[in-house]
Amino acid sequence: MNSLVYIDDLDLNHCSKNNLLNLALIDHNKLDFSQQAWDNSVTFVVDHHVDLKAYPNANKIVEFCGSACSMAMNLIFKDNLHSSLTKEICQFLSAAILLDTENFKPALKGTKWSQIDEDAFLQINRVAFYEYYNELVNKKTDRKANIDLGLDLILKKDYKNYQWKNCVAGISVCFNSLHDIMQQFGVEALKAQLKERMQLNSLNIYCIITQIYLKTGEAFREIMIFDPEYERLQKVSELFEKKSPYSLQKKKFTGLKGNFTFFYFKDESVSRKKVEPIFKDIFEGL
Repeated sequence: MNSLVYIDDLDLNHCSKNNLLNLALIDHNKLDFSQQAWDNSVTFVVDHHVDLKAYPNANKIVEFCGSACSMAMNLIFKDNLHSSLTKEICQFLSAAILLDTENFKPALKGTKWSQIDEDAFLQINRVAFYEYYNELVNKKTDRKANIDLGLDLILKKDYKNYQWKNCVAGISVCFNSLHDIMQQFGVEALKAQLKERMQLNSLNIYCIITQIYLKTGEAFREIMIFDPEYERLQKVSELFEKKSPYSLQKKKFTGLKGNFTFFYFKDESVSRKKVEPIFKDIFEGL
């Protein structure tokens, strides 16, 4: 509380008389009757109460929502000033929004709070939980921790089956590069594990998509296509390269050929969800 500046701490009358006062009103749109000497100093108003039509020359934002804090926070994010926000400031302002919206009570939406409050609270929490998010991402994508799971769990932990025309496929998402996986476990072990999983799940084709995050924050994606039927693999690989709307480049690993095809995506947004429709389209036409 000692860090806050209160209105009584300042000689605003002196500032007003000397044209040194520039006021922004937040959470009210008209000065108290005891402050009328400052009327000409009001240049900005941000409020969610009934507009009393004061200060016609001021820049005014008066609209319905639950909390004036929501409006102020949305302005901060709109003007890209959120780099100055800390976790503590966000938690401090969140308290007002939660109380004013009664913790976003659904029955009160439209009468006590609005989308403005939801938008602000979402953006505040992106800042407030930033450190926690980074901690989660680091744990999820830690390359050593993932390698330590072993090959079986690496392939199991984020896996889905897909059924397309004349094909049942499995796609694993991994957080180690294909180079890491093959260097750690060996090509033959990988091939054996894939064949075992294909037999277990009655698959025709198996894909591994890698999602690697660099220390710079950049990400890159790879895909490995494994098919025991060499001729089909060549057709699928050729069509995948042709039909992919995402920029990619074919990769080669020294000494590795046969039932594997590898691509490197230049678009870091590529995911299993985006890749699956490409394969579906390919097998529809085979």
